[in-house]
Amino acid sequence: MSPKGGFRAVWQSKFVQYGVPMILLMVGASFGLREVAAFRIESREERSRKLSVEEIDRMTNTPRKKFSMGDEFERLKADVDIDTWENKRVPRPGESTRDL
Repeated sequence: MSPKGGFRAVWQSKFVQYGVPMILLMVGASFGLREVAAFRIESREERSRKLSVEEIDRMTNTPRKKFSMGDEFERLKADVDIDTWENKRVPRPGESTRDL
């Protein structure tokens, strides 16, 4: 048996024709998929990274106003008059406004 004949016999086997390329494809795909997943995770982390107050100020170029919950409560309380109010009935589903 010549070396050329042995190579041809090996090359014509179904495992070498179909099995070896399939195994190489699976191994290569696992490495490629790992890289794609790592890139996806890194890009998602970069997008959802929390910004500090200083970074936000630098990006917006507007000065921040001091905010106090107590001051905001007092401002809203001044707009509301709780002594003079009227109870207004809202129609229920299926009820017309003429029945009120």
